Amino acid sequence: MDAAADWDGLICPVIEARRGEVYAAFYRRQDRQIYETMPGMAVAPDTLCTLVQERILFLGSGVQSYGEFLASRLGELAVCRDLGRDFALAANVARLGCERLTTTGSDDGYHLTPIYIRPADARLPRRKASPAASGQEKGAAHA
Repeated sequence: MDAAADWDGLICPVIEARRGEVYAAFYRRQDRQIYETMPGMAVAPDTLCTLVQERILFLGSGVQSYGEFLASRLGELAVCRDLGRDFALAANVARLGCERLTTTGSDDGYHLTPIYIRPADARLPRRKASPAASGQEKGAAHA
């Protein structure tokens, strides 16, 4: 969260989630510490706005798509930082992980589990039932 290094208060990373939604969570930065105040969610931007009660810093890839909307809905409560294409989310996650490993000395990577906010969009293709499997073969006699 280097992009929020100079910010004390509420922070909301927003990531484009497709389907007219963003992935978002609320954090509070206070005394150089960051605390989660609302866990990650997939939410429509207009619903996200209803959750904001104080000045908040929005950052992340979702600001490119929805920054103007958030600013127009929330007015002076919204501060949007478009980090552009140079903001490499995966690289920042790796950097934060490296800092954590350096600070704590070790971490049990085998027991880390991802947090899935919503099911994947990908689906396996459906197979059509074969006539033999459905009992409707051509010319089959019905009793």
